[in-house]
Amino acid sequence: MKEDALKVERGELTKQHSTCQNNRIKGLLYEYFGDRDIKEIDYALMDDFWTDLFRRGLSNNTVKLHFSSLRKVLTYAQRYKLLDIPPVKPTIKQEDNARGFFNLREYLALCRASHRLLGTSHGI
Repeated sequence: MKEDALKVERGELTKQHSTCQNNRIKGLLYEYFGDRDIKEIDYALMDDFWTDLFRRGLSNNTVKLHFSSLRKVLTYAQRYKLLDIPPVKPTIKQEDNARGFFNLREYLALCRASHRLLGTSHGI
């Protein structure tokens, strides 16, 4: 977290990204892994964590963000010689939630309407 704070100072990360990452580390990651030695974290334990996150009703993207933060912690541990190599992490399947698309006629109508409405305002 200190490294992220320094990256924010240097403009390499946004404050929002750093804050969200810190919340994930202090939250569910610490809740699940906090009482374990870093060397105990292996594929099986991460797979159990993955299952726990889905049972809590978290989306695929949220689970991926938690695993990204976990990977960052494990990489940090490797750099500071607390781990020889980080464990292999489970693969999280990504659901395709692609939005619908406009056909050419709909796209042209959208462009015309947006040009026609330029400079106007509407109450919500």
